[in-house]
Amino acid sequence: HSGNFNWQTPLATLLGLLPVQDLNETVFTLIALVGVFVMLRRRNSFLPVWWLVFALLDMRSSQRSMAIPLAMLAGVALTAGLVWISRSLGTNETEKSSISAGIDFENRWVKGILILGVTLAIFHDLIGFYLPDTYLKSLNPENQTAMAWVQANTEADSQFLVIDFPSGWHLDLVGEWFPALTGRKSLLTGQGQEWLADRQQLKTVTALNDVNDCRWVGLTCLQQVVEENQFDYQYVYFTDNSDSVTKEPLFTSILAYEVAQNSGYTLIYQNEDVRIYRKK
Repeated sequence: HSGNFNWQTPLATLLGLLPVQDLNETVFTLIALVGVFVMLRRRNSFLPVWWLVFALLDMRSSQRSMAIPLAMLAGVALTAGLVWISRSLGTNETEKSSISAGIDFENRWVKGILILGVTLAIFHDLIGFYLPDTYLKSLNPENQTAMAWVQANTEADSQFLVIDFPSGWHLDLVGEWFPALTGRKSLLTGQGQEWLADRQQLKTVTALNDVNDCRWVGLTCLQQVVEENQFDYQYVYFTDNSDSVTKEPLFTSILAYEVAQNSGYTLIYQNEDVRIYRKK
């Protein structure tokens, strides 16, 4: 059982070639496809078959598993391209004829392509490093403190609605860390449910998306999602996981405001970025 993943997942990634998350990944995939044609033209199918095997047999993590054959195929394509440039774009006829099968690293075109490629890769990675939405981002101190409080001050079998309005379940950093750091169940955390039967992860992710849609609708919307999914929860945990020096406003959604004003919820914990309510 592979959660919501099937053989179409890596195929769509391969054929789509859209720089949704990582431009470098898209560029290297394109270069690797050229490498596939180079290898097949040489009647050497080892690397293309290696790539295909991972795509078909490791559907959920195919992008990670295919990294090695993809990098090698990209290297094959790059080498073939630089050899062609060395032969075809030499500075003079003598230089062209003197190059048999190797790369002429003194060739200005070869130098330019290599320098450009390295520069673009470094520049793109630096942008990704300094952007606010980065894979290196972690829980802010306020969430770490709040989760420690939850672990020490709530019942071991209590269940939470952790609401931080992520742009996708796979980017729900707070929801992913919450069960591990608190020992409590988060009803909206899809991570770790990939292997559960009855499409449980899909149900959880759908519920998370529905709660996200309640952000500017309010408490009535949340109550409807809870009823549809038959969630038995005792606490609501609101956060933005902001790492800004200037904190965002106290209420960053209509939903959080209406929960705060509703007599059915009691505020039991608060810091600069987290508000926890107990449902009466």
